[in-house]
Amino acid sequence: MTSFPRGFFARLGPRFLRRYYRTFLDGPLAVALVVEVAGMPAGYLAGILDPAPHRRLLLAYHGLALATCGLLGLMRRPAVLAKFLVTRARRYVVALLVRNHATVKHFAGPRLAVLSHVVVAKDCRGSGLGTVLVDAFLDHARAAQRDRACLVTIAGTGGAGEFYAKSGWTHIRDSTGVDGRRLSYYERDLHKVA
Repeated sequence: MTSFPRGFFARLGPRFLRRYYRTFLDGPLAVALVVEVAGMPAGYLAGILDPAPHRRLLLAYHGLALATCGLLGLMRRPAVLAKFLVTRARRYVVALLVRNHATVKHFAGPRLAVLSHVVVAKDCRGSGLGTVLVDAFLDHARAAQRDRACLVTIAGTGGAGEFYAKSGWTHIRDSTGVDGRRLSYYERDLHKVA
């Protein structure tokens, strides 16, 4: 919650976040990695190796639990509920009703992996742990025969765009997200070595 405090999922509370991150642990199409320093967690990464099938599995095996935790989180946080109704409710309902809804509509193309979350503890930043996590994810994506990887980060100084650009990712575009924040989209060709 402290790593993405303005993120919508974080605002739903710790119970929802635990349930959400669990979806990366038990599915064959997701990756969850933790890096430790001196036996203590110092960072983590969560990513998706094949978005559309992962989404179907997520809804089949975790949909009800996620919806329940999300609804409880919304009921305990009226301001978050109000924002959800304005910015996300319609999109979530459509996604649940339309079976072939694209999970990652901003990146068209086949064989795509999505780097969802990367966090390194503040006192460990600059030590190379983020690179270790991202490189491990890219190795998983290549092993899963993905052609490209993509990610979204906050645009400007609040995001990690500079880190990704230096690591061989290509900036695709910027746009404004549903929460009003500027977002930067990046891609990486998995057949090229950075």
